[in-house]
Amino acid sequence: MRKYLLALCAFLVPCMVQAAETVVFDDPTFAAYVDSSGNEASEDYLSIQGTDGTLPGVHQSYVMFDIGIIPDGAIVESAYFTVTVEEFETGDFYPYGALFHIGDDSWDDEIDWSTQSSGSIGTGFGSENMAAIGEITWDDLVAGGWNWQADLADSVISLLVSPEYAQSNNFVRFVDPVLTVTYNVVPVPGSAALAILGLSGVIAARRRKRNL
Repeated sequence: MRKYLLALCAFLVPCMVQAAETVVFDDPTFAAYVDSSGNEASEDYLSIQGTDGTLPGVHQSYVMFDIGIIPDGAIVESAYFTVTVEEFETGDFYPYGALFHIGDDSWDDEIDWSTQSSGSIGTGFGSENMAAIGEITWDDLVAGGWNWQADLADSVISLLVSPEYAQSNNFVRFVDPVLTVTYNVVPVPGSAALAILGLSGVIAARRRKRNL
């Protein structure tokens, strides 16, 4: 019997443990920045800007990803968000970008300062110094408290990049927002149950044959 149990374990362990999958979301559903001065948001690039009153307004940027390809039952292990800085200006402070989760996914690329849902700003994922040309990454959203279960349920995640020092002159123009998610899939219980029943039947048949 013992060797059959060992065989059962050897069969089931590979079924229960699956390698992590990583998916890269590099084509946002919507991405736009809003400007407190009332200028129309641009879809060509994203921006954060702080001002002490000498610059025309404060900029912050919204990004939405459709994450519906992550399968039901997935457990997200890690996630990080990356953008590429094309231009920046510093004032009294370096231009730090603060990343937030947005609970309201009803916005689109027509969003502006007056229609943004500031009340839906949720979990903060920290700030990154964006005073450098090239890639800037916020890592890790899961460790930072991302409620990924809620976003997997509606297949959408919305993020906000906001200037940490909104009352100091600083500016960043950036492009290519990318969300990278690594997840595992929980095996379907029915599959494991069928495997157990099948092997149990084999074991029982062998025992009956041996007792004849």
